[in-house]
Amino acid sequence: MRVFLHTRFAAPALEGGRPVAAVVEDKSGRRAVAAEVFVDASGDADLAHRAGLECWSMGDLQPPTTCAVLRGLAAVRERNPASR
Repeated sequence: MRVFLHTRFAAPALEGGRPVAAVVEDKSGRRAVAAEVFVDASGDADLAHRAGLECWSMGDLQPPTTCAVLRGLAAVRERNPASR
């Protein structure tokens, strides 16, 4: 697992209508991140919507925020030294 901070989603890369990579941008530039499974935690279903997947609203939306608390990263690093 690798955590990308200060990174923005740009576009999905699709194969047969299925997302196979997320094109992202950060200060290093633009790159594609391939994965078997994606968790769209954008709050706006950015990846799902741009991939053409069915999206719907469940009522009032919470205002966006950039605050997050990440715990357990030390344990991830211990199990996978290659993660950053």
